[in-house]
Amino acid sequence: MKPIHTLLTATSLLVGFAAPVLAAPKFTPADYQRALWMATRFYGGQRSGAGPNWLSLGLPDSLQKSFTRDAYQGADVSGGWFDCGDHVMFGQTQYWASYMLAKAYETFPTGYDDLYNGVDYSGYQKSGNWNDLTGGEPNGIPDLVDELVYEADYIAKAVLSSNALITLKGDPDADHKRWVTPGMMTKMNKTLGGECSSGGEEIYEAPNWKFLGNLTPCSGMESRSIKADKDKAMASNAAAALATISRILSKLDIYPERAKLYAEKAVQAYDHASAISGTIAYGIFYGANPNQWDDFVNASIELYKLTGDSKYLDNAKSNEGKINKEHNWALNYNNADDVAFFNMAEFGGSQNALTALRNYASYYKSKINSEGLSEVGDPGWGTLRYPLGGAFSMALTDAATNESTFEENVLQQVDFVLGANNAKISFIVGFKSSLTSISPSFPHHRGIFQRNDNPSDEDKKKMVIPEKNRSHGSLVANLGFPSTGFKDDVVEYKYSEVCTDYNVGLVGALGYIVSKLAPVDTSKFGRATAVQPRRVQAPALRALATAQGITFQTEGAASTLEVRSASGRAVWSSSIDNGQATWTGPAAPGLYVAMARTPDGSTSVVRFLRD
Repeated sequence: MKPIHTLLTATSLLVGFAAPVLAAPKFTPADYQRALWMATRFYGGQRSGAGPNWLSLGLPDSLQKSFTRDAYQGADVSGGWFDCGDHVMFGQTQYWASYMLAKAYETFPTGYDDLYNGVDYSGYQKSGNWNDLTGGEPNGIPDLVDELVYEADYIAKAVLSSNALITLKGDPDADHKRWVTPGMMTKMNKTLGGECSSGGEEIYEAPNWKFLGNLTPCSGMESRSIKADKDKAMASNAAAALATISRILSKLDIYPERAKLYAEKAVQAYDHASAISGTIAYGIFYGANPNQWDDFVNASIELYKLTGDSKYLDNAKSNEGKINKEHNWALNYNNADDVAFFNMAEFGGSQNALTALRNYASYYKSKINSEGLSEVGDPGWGTLRYPLGGAFSMALTDAATNESTFEENVLQQVDFVLGANNAKISFIVGFKSSLTSISPSFPHHRGIFQRNDNPSDEDKKKMVIPEKNRSHGSLVANLGFPSTGFKDDVVEYKYSEVCTDYNVGLVGALGYIVSKLAPVDTSKFGRATAVQPRRVQAPALRALATAQGITFQTEGAASTLEVRSASGRAVWSSSIDNGQATWTGPAAPGLYVAMARTPDGSTSVVRFLRD
């Protein structure tokens, strides 16, 4: 055997590896890390139920929880993420968002760090420093996983059986009648979006006869309106989310009971999706999903990966032809064709799917304007979610091909929303950098301002975000593509709205970028982080070309070896026997990184190229 002629130098270390970024980012690695931290923690401010919702911490205890009585035919279905800056919850967006975020974590695991305890945000409560990465206390679990677990706990409840799934929580019309925090709305009359069946109406007080947050006594509290309609796309996304998050927890070796429950509920949701056809609309808020088969293919692949049962893979392959090859749009909540093709290429072995995925990435690239933004999707509302969805799709394309073809274009989309645009404005609430000192001050979001007096539109324009909530991390998605057309106006919601699904592409694309610029040492995650055993010397590691493939040799106590692509995606793993392991499987040409680990987490890394 001989050393691979393109082998790069090996490094013995106890931290993550740094894969090169070929494109020129306009921000520092610390900027991207900060943006990702904020954009991830945003989801903790969308929490319904027992929470905690970090935005509401600091309010009176009675206002920190919301809609804990959500129930359907006697079953508890509380929890989950609010849709936007309101308190209604649509299955169209939250099931899709949770699946996409889980997909982002699973594809780019070295992009997502553990900077806070997302179970209870206790570190921030102790430090009082909510606006700095160092304000929280790590808990051994990646922050994005913490946020996903809260949502997955709800989805597991929402999957009532193999015949029923919760699709809508709350009355959308009643929900939008008042501007108050979720805790306050919970106390209000059901006609105002709350849980009070009698009473819970505003008291207007002298001398100005304004509502100051006091309500008439409530004589009965009950669940708000809950629906369990039939929608194949929603059921498919619920199944895909639960299956993916179950695998993530198992790999991290945390929450085994949750992992088991999520897996069981994923199968139920999939059976429900298999038995129904069609999608539904909810008034003016969300139209019916025009294509259910992309979501069903995704669910099929994720169930195959979860169970190993070939029937799921067969279902995915038999429905691949129903995925749109030309949507002329972008990856978003009702258009998951890109991810379906990624899944079919990666796990279904479809060359046609890989070609289609590349074509979508090329389409997004072809639509990039002079500001570096891809003009795809709807210029009339929530515009920036679409080019960021395209950015996430391009990142997935690079992962599928093990190339960096679209790296620069992913950076362009993210850099635009961080402030590298003609207006020099960040579109992420709370994010500022050396390139811009301006970020939106008036996002259309009730919880962030902590106002419970239903202010008039005139008063809304004078609201100030409390200091604790300034690093909100929400994407204000604008109306139209030019940065100079933005209006920082809380009342003009088509410019200033923020939503659960809007942040998805941003979090996915940032994970891809951070995995390249500042990859996270993932060995610190999981159950093993609860103890600190005696560290042993990191093993030396070599990679050698052999007739069988690539053989890795170690000197020391290494027990496991993992190979990752340049994007940080795991492509192969093995135990180490007698100091060596051999990778025999096929792989695309490109840069790879092998990591040998000892039982206590010490790591040795070698980078190498496959021709």
